[in-house]
Amino acid sequence: MQIQSGDLLIRDAAAADAEQLAAWWNDGAVMAHAGFPLGLGTRAEKVRGQLARGSDERGRVLILELAGRPIGEMSWSRAEERTAEIGIKICERDCQEKGLGRVALSLLIRELFSRGYGRIALDTNRENRRARHVYELLGFRQLRVNTDAWQDQLGAWQSSVDYELRPGDFRDCSAAGLAAGRSGLCVQRLGAEREAELIAFNRLCFPTDFWKEEDWRELLADQRAIYWALLDGEKLIGDVFLYNWQGEKDYVKIMNLSVHPDYRGRGLAHRLLDYAREELSRRGMGKYCGETRASNAAMQRVFADCGYRLNRIEDVGFENPREDAYKYLLEL
Repeated sequence: MQIQSGDLLIRDAAAADAEQLAAWWNDGAVMAHAGFPLGLGTRAEKVRGQLARGSDERGRVLILELAGRPIGEMSWSRAEERTAEIGIKICERDCQEKGLGRVALSLLIRELFSRGYGRIALDTNRENRRARHVYELLGFRQLRVNTDAWQDQLGAWQSSVDYELRPGDFRDCSAAGLAAGRSGLCVQRLGAEREAELIAFNRLCFPTDFWKEEDWRELLADQRAIYWALLDGEKLIGDVFLYNWQGEKDYVKIMNLSVHPDYRGRGLAHRLLDYAREELSRRGMGKYCGETRASNAAMQRVFADCGYRLNRIEDVGFENPREDAYKYLLEL
């Protein structure tokens, strides 16, 4: 298996990867959620034997790379006739909490569904709330909680949660998934030709804090401004509006991110923000800035889920009403 999306690559693990895999699997910080806070204590030779037993029919260990650098591992195995079990670990700490896991899982899941699997299964530690949040954003449904199901290396009882995903529930968070229009939704770049519709949508999503018409006209005429619309058929249901400072200030400004009120709570803002990052990273951009109101807890969660960190708070950064601005930053 080899799946490429921008700088992100998923490939079959080879014998040459055994040393790196052994290092990750022996790291207690990486393996703690799997029940091994002291690490596996394995050897590269043993890992090479495990890799040699993998096959395209039964399953394989996979390496996840970012810009040519191994940053984690994934796996899939055939559990039943049309069921595949999967797993993922982002092992390099500086690559964690940047939204990469959600995109990598989307790529792997899409590939497995295309191979004829009708069900994807996985489990995770009940206390691994971030992982559970990601799985549920992708459409996984919780099957059961296994309370005090096993003891870790330190003798502490651990509980796990079983999940499953069917094709009809899959929310593809990769750029390719949105661009291809899976699940009836697609991303399309729009411009001044649909100015009136974009302005009306902005007023719908921000009834008291919408942009002035002259600001829209100026930006839609600007070569650096990029408006990506999320469409359900012909209906505009979301957008991400960017300003690409490439070659001058070399960062991307997230000017606007919004979702139609009837479509909120489905993870669409996450998908749009991930889409923007994937598309712009292909153009060599690695720094992204955005902001939201101090009272907008939902948008703050979206930024955090997608790997952005709170960089600073600007006093009264917003008008209508006056409110502090939370400034976020993502650096890849």
